[in-house]
Amino acid sequence: MCITNLLHTTQSTGMADPQPASMLPKTLILGLGKTGLSCAKFLTARGFDVTVADTRANPPGLDSLTRDLPMVQVKLGEFKPQLIDDIQQIVISPGLSTNLSIAQQAQAKGLPIWGDIELFAQALRTLPEYHQGKIIAVTGSNGKSTVVGLLGAMAQAAGGAICSWR
Repeated sequence: MCITNLLHTTQSTGMADPQPASMLPKTLILGLGKTGLSCAKFLTARGFDVTVADTRANPPGLDSLTRDLPMVQVKLGEFKPQLIDDIQQIVISPGLSTNLSIAQQAQAKGLPIWGDIELFAQALRTLPEYHQGKIIAVTGSNGKSTVVGLLGAMAQAAGGAICSWR
């Protein structure tokens, strides 16, 4: 199931409207660092029923998640096969391997497994302004904020309108 079929925009606002929860796939996010927390915020804002799982007893995003998104279920500890019993799609953090047993079991069930970049890239296609501009994605371990800042300054100096997420 493609995320672009799940997020839609209104003519009046151009913003993505939440779909009724019954129409959206139940989503499991594996990993609760910065990426997992970001994906949980993004999906819950659009009406998704989200569960987040992490093998660590106290992952770095736990306090923020429980404070800001109390409706999200949190499962800590070993990734057990039952995690995917009622799940229709998985978002896996970049620090985790798709070779994990839980990911392999999900693939065997035919569940889609998204990375964060694919999740957001698919969702961007639902925005009306998507076709009016270009997207520059910056990835890597170090220097992303600096590079995004420089690219934004260059685009503005050239007269372009920008929107950057850091």
